[in-house]
Amino acid sequence: MSTAVILFLVILFLAFLLFTTELFPLEISALGVLVLLVLFEIISAREAFESFGNESIILIGSLFVLVGGLRRTGLITSLESHLLRVSKGSRSLSFLLVLLLVAFFSAFVSNTATLAISIPIVVSISKRFGDSPRQWLLPVGFASLLGGMNTLIGTSTNIIISGILPEYGLEPFSLFTTSSVGFPILVCGIIYLMVLSRFVLKKEEDGENQNLGVKYDLRSYTSELTIEAGSSICNQTLAASPLSREMHLNVLGVLRGDNPVLVPRSTLQLQEGDRLVVEGNLQEINEVLQKYKLKFEDERNVQIETDEEDSNAKKKKRNVDLALHEVLVSSRSLLVGRTPREAYLRNRRRLSLIAINRQGVTLRKDLSDVRIAPGDILVVQFLDNIDNQTLDNLGLIPLQERTQQRYRTELAPVAAFIFIFSLLIGSVSQYPIALFTLAGAVAVVVCGVLRSDEIYQTIEWRVLIFIGAILCLGKGMDASGTAELLGNYVANSFHQFGPQYIIAFFFLLTFVLTQLLSNQATAVVMVPVAIQTATTLGYEPMGIIIAVAVAASCAFMTPFEPALMLVYGAGSYKFSDFAKLGMLLGVLAFLISLTVIPTIWAL
Repeated sequence: MSTAVILFLVILFLAFLLFTTELFPLEISALGVLVLLVLFEIISAREAFESFGNESIILIGSLFVLVGGLRRTGLITSLESHLLRVSKGSRSLSFLLVLLLVAFFSAFVSNTATLAISIPIVVSISKRFGDSPRQWLLPVGFASLLGGMNTLIGTSTNIIISGILPEYGLEPFSLFTTSSVGFPILVCGIIYLMVLSRFVLKKEEDGENQNLGVKYDLRSYTSELTIEAGSSICNQTLAASPLSREMHLNVLGVLRGDNPVLVPRSTLQLQEGDRLVVEGNLQEINEVLQKYKLKFEDERNVQIETDEEDSNAKKKKRNVDLALHEVLVSSRSLLVGRTPREAYLRNRRRLSLIAINRQGVTLRKDLSDVRIAPGDILVVQFLDNIDNQTLDNLGLIPLQERTQQRYRTELAPVAAFIFIFSLLIGSVSQYPIALFTLAGAVAVVVCGVLRSDEIYQTIEWRVLIFIGAILCLGKGMDASGTAELLGNYVANSFHQFGPQYIIAFFFLLTFVLTQLLSNQATAVVMVPVAIQTATTLGYEPMGIIIAVAVAASCAFMTPFEPALMLVYGAGSYKFSDFAKLGMLLGVLAFLISLTVIPTIWAL
């Protein structure tokens, strides 16, 4: 064994240790590994830095921008809402639709991004059927992994493997290369989750997950919304409107002119100018605002006053802060026992009241008439520059800032066309798909779907840094001779067995490693060994590579996969929950791969 191999194995062990313990952020550990590989002259500095110009980096970065365009126009949220209505109150059908919907979007959009959007919706739906959200969230997380493995762009693992292949003289993946194996696994996996997940994941005991609403930002607020001119819900009855049926908002009362609060009967016909007192979480309320031309009543008043002031004084329009701030009312607050009107909340305090959360109490009247109590959580907009000192003087404790999402719904068709066109042309063209996704990212900005400054916010730079640095591990494995050494060892150990045993070995080894490490790091390490083994045995390497790609996406038994980390913390799962539900799913994927891969990719 050469010195280079020994050095590389030591660095590889150190990398595994850092990735497993997460002593430092993954991208920092990966950069440290890159530096060590260069300092010990396993790879050159030029080779190390070239990794950041890899086609995979361009493709993933461009996809972040394209997906950002879909999210900014509200297209993903809108599609999910429309499709979920098809379930018509059936628990099983709703569960199936959620799994299929998440799997579908995860095939074309980052599974992490898909889950981030889906979690609040899934929690809300599960509660409607009297289920615990933990009975839904983990299966949905697994569905995102199953969907992602079906396409080149569904998971960064496939993108990385595809980017490595040209270095060995092999054709990169097409858009649906892995779907021949991934689709049967997806179908069987969905059936498995439909049948067994409800029994494996029991409903939590009373008292557990009592703060679930806070984790999902689903705590209930009472808000007052005004129906603007041109709203599609004008002249609809309350029962026929989508407010409660689609958005799960509870309409507590309707204020019309100077009349007292009208009882929200199902036959009550909504009119322009009506003020609705509603109860719901902020995400659902924000979705309603643009979709149905509604506005927070106090925000509307502020805008009217600002416009009048500017018109009369002929001054530059005041830039009202659209961010929503949550503040907690302390027992010493100057606002306690007073209504917003009595406290001159807007005129003197320069705070625009948007919503109130009062634990265990539903407020059913005009917010301006509500007497503020200690422990209330207020959602406000700052009309002037207000700092923590000002809030402290008022006895208000800042909790968090919530950006008020303004979807560019009129550009949704443009965003969808650019996304689909880029992927379709890229998948059939002789040019790399990264070129067309990059062109699509540029088109998103040119067409106004995203502003130029917004594209930098949509890109997850930590992911790109990690991938660029981790690619050096694969180069080091090849340059040091470690891939050749391990490949020859595996070939000598399995040469007397058939191709299925080789595929089984690489699938199982990759499956075990991907439970402990990031799937990207596992793929980068395993692909060179797989290619070297196939070369030594005289096999076509693509079958073994596909086995590695699929197994690297089967990180079912631990929550280390970034997408699963979202549901792990959100659902208050135990580590054992992943093993209980994920082990059999992994066995299912193994058996299907062992059957399908040798049939399609003859070794």
